[in-house]
Amino acid sequence: MNDAKKWFRRRLGLGEERNLAASEAVQGIELEGERSVADRDLSSSFTEHHLDRHELTELFLLSNINASQPTASQGLSAEEAQRCLERDGRNALTPPVEISNWQLLLRQFLNMFWLLLIAAGILSLITYFLDTTVPLNLYVAIILFVMVIVMCLISFYEEKKAREVVHGFQSLMPTSCSVIRDGRKRVISAEELVVGDLVFIRNGCRVAADVRLLHCSGVKLETSSITGEAEPIEFTSDPAAEEVSVFESHNVAFNGSFCVDGEGLGVVIRVADKTIIGQIASLTTSQEEKPSSLEQQVAKFVRFITILALVMATIVFFIGAAVSNFRNLLSTFINGFLVVIVANVPQGLPATLTSQLTIIARRMAKKNVFLKKLDVIEAFGAATVIASDKTGTLTKNIMTVTDLWYNKQYMTGRPDIKQRTIMAKQHVTNVLELYESPLPEMLAVMTVCNKAQIDMTVTRVPMRQSVRGNMAQILWSPSAKDQDPERGAIRRQSTRKSGRYFQAQMSQETAKRKNISGNPSEVALLRYASQMTDVHDMRRCFDVVFEIPFNSVRKWHLLIARRTDKFAKDGMATFTLMMKGAPEKLIDLCTTIASESGEVELTEDEKMDFQDAYLHFGNEGRRVIGFASKTFVAAEDTNFSQDAGNYPQGKYSFLGMAAIMDPPRDDTAKAIQECKLAGIKVFMVTGDHPTTAAAIARQIGLIGQSETVERQGREKIQMSVVEQHDSDYAI
Repeated sequence: MNDAKKWFRRRLGLGEERNLAASEAVQGIELEGERSVADRDLSSSFTEHHLDRHELTELFLLSNINASQPTASQGLSAEEAQRCLERDGRNALTPPVEISNWQLLLRQFLNMFWLLLIAAGILSLITYFLDTTVPLNLYVAIILFVMVIVMCLISFYEEKKAREVVHGFQSLMPTSCSVIRDGRKRVISAEELVVGDLVFIRNGCRVAADVRLLHCSGVKLETSSITGEAEPIEFTSDPAAEEVSVFESHNVAFNGSFCVDGEGLGVVIRVADKTIIGQIASLTTSQEEKPSSLEQQVAKFVRFITILALVMATIVFFIGAAVSNFRNLLSTFINGFLVVIVANVPQGLPATLTSQLTIIARRMAKKNVFLKKLDVIEAFGAATVIASDKTGTLTKNIMTVTDLWYNKQYMTGRPDIKQRTIMAKQHVTNVLELYESPLPEMLAVMTVCNKAQIDMTVTRVPMRQSVRGNMAQILWSPSAKDQDPERGAIRRQSTRKSGRYFQAQMSQETAKRKNISGNPSEVALLRYASQMTDVHDMRRCFDVVFEIPFNSVRKWHLLIARRTDKFAKDGMATFTLMMKGAPEKLIDLCTTIASESGEVELTEDEKMDFQDAYLHFGNEGRRVIGFASKTFVAAEDTNFSQDAGNYPQGKYSFLGMAAIMDPPRDDTAKAIQECKLAGIKVFMVTGDHPTTAAAIARQIGLIGQSETVERQGREKIQMSVVEQHDSDYAI
C-alpha cells in the first residue's frame, strides 16, 4: 500500500515538493498508453475514490482538511484559490463550436436536392439567354430559384427554433455553491470553484464539480445526467476497494448530479472539462458529424438523376444533330440537351419532402421532441427496436403497498383487528399490540429500516370495532396536545357505561403524500406503516447504531438498532437486527420463520409456502419486499463493523413479505400496440423478478396480443391479453 501511495504521489507530480498545490497536481494527471483507449475509459484517471480521509488530507495539503472532523476544516485561502483560478481557468464546460445564423442559412442551400434545382435553374437561364424568344425558360428559372429560397428559409427557421430550445436545456451547471475558504463558509459562483475547494452538498442543490465526499449525512444523489439511472443513489464518504471504479464507488459526486436528500462536505477533485460530464461532452463534440441516412439516400438519388439526365441529354442531342445533318447546332443543343436535363429534375420532390419534414417536426415539437436537423426525422421513422425502462416510463412510479403475506396467509389492504383480540387486550398502551404477531415486527422493520422521511405531526388510526362491556376505547397516536410527556406512549381514554355495546371509533387523518420523500418503494412502505402506527414514535423507540445500505448487488438493507426503553445490564445490551430486501435473498439467510405463536423452524414445507406466495405476488405484477429480524445480546459499547463482521451474519427470522404495485401508465398499452403495428419491437428493461416483469408485460400488452374495445366513443386498450402459441419474447 505504501508503494502505491508513493507511485500515486509521483504520478501527481508531488514528489519532494510537498507545498505544491493539489489543484496543480491533479491538473497534471495524464495516462500512459493509447490515447484512443484512454479517452473512452472515463474512470481511468480517477484514483481519489480509493483514498481515505488521511490520504486525501496529504494529497490536498493546501485545503487544510481536518481528517477527524471534516466540517471543521479551514479550506483553501482566498489567495491560493485566486492563483488556481488564474492558472486553471474558470469551472465551465467548453461550449461546442456553434455556427452563426448566416452559416446555418447557407448550409441549407448545400442540400443535394437544392443544388440539383439550382443547377436546373442555371441551365434554364442559360437556355433563355441563348434564345430569348422563348420566355418560358426564364419563368422556369425564376420559379426554381424562388422555390429553393423559400424552402431553405423554412428549414432554416425550423432548425433555428429547435436550436434555441436545446440551448435552454443547458442548465446542468448551478449558478452558485457554498464553500469553505479561510475557515469561513462562503457562497461563490460555481465558475469560481477550483481543485481543492471544500464544497457543501445539500438537499435541493446541484453539484458544481466532481467532488470526493469527506463527510456524509444521508446524501442521496440523482445522477441520471451521468449514468442514466433515474433512482436516487445513496452516497458515502468511505473509500472504495481497489477493484471498484469511480462510478461504482458512490463516494464521488459528479458534476451535474442533483442532491435529493441529506447533506455532505467534499473536496473538489476535477473541474470544467476534466470532470466526467466534461469528458463525455468532449467525446461527443469531437466526433465528426456524419450524414444522416436520409442525406445518404438523397445523395444517391441525385447522383442517379444527374447521370441519367446527362446520358439522356447527350443521346437526344446527338440524335437531333444527326437528323438535322449537324445544322443549327445551337437550337439542337438548347432543345435537345439543356431542356432534357431540366426535364429530368423532379422539381416538386424537394419541396414536397421539405414540407413533410416540417409538418412532422412541428407535430413532434408539440410532444416536446425537438430536432436540431430536419433530416434526422427519417431515422426516427426507421426505428425497429425500442428498449424502455419499466419504472417511471412504462409505469406511473407511484408505489402502493397492496398485500401482505405472513403467518402463511394473504392480507389485502390493512389488516383488521379481531373482536376477541380487543376483548383480551383492553388495557394495551400501544395500537400495535392489537395486531397478531409478526405484523408488529414487520411494521417496525418497515418504519425503522427505511430511509424515507415523513413530515407528520399527527397520524390517527381509523378503526371501527364493537366492544362488549363497560368500556369503549378510543386509541390514537399522540399529537402535540394529546401526548403524555411522562410516558410518551399512546393515550387511552375510557367511557364507562353499562349494559350496552359501544362503537369504538377513531378519526382518520393520514399524512399527505407530498410530505413523504425518498425512494418510491420505501415511501410506499412508510406510508403503509403510518396508517397503523405513529412512525415518529416508532423511530424514537430505536437508536440505530449500525447500517448497511441497499445496493443492487446485495439486494438488501440491514441495520442494527437498540431499544431506547431498555437499559443495559452488566455492560450487555439487547440489539435488534432488521433487514428488508429481495425475499429470495433474505430467505437464504433465515433459519426460522415468525408465526403468531412464535418462531418456528424454516423447513422445506415452510419454504414451499414462501415460494408459492412469492410467485403469486409476482404473477400479479407486484414488486415484493421481504422482512427479517434477529434479536441478540452484545456488549453495550460494541462498535459494529462490516469488515469485522461482529454482528449476526445469518440465522435470522423471516417475518413476511409486502407486495407493492406500480400501475402501468394509462397510455402505455396503446403506445405499445401502435409500435407493434408499425413493426417496432419493444423491450422492457427492469431489475424486477421475472414473474413480476412478465405480469407487467402482459398487462401492457407487451406479451401476447392486446385487445381494443370501444367505450363511450373512445378507443381504449383492454389490459388483458391473449397469449400467442408461438412466443416471440424471452424473459
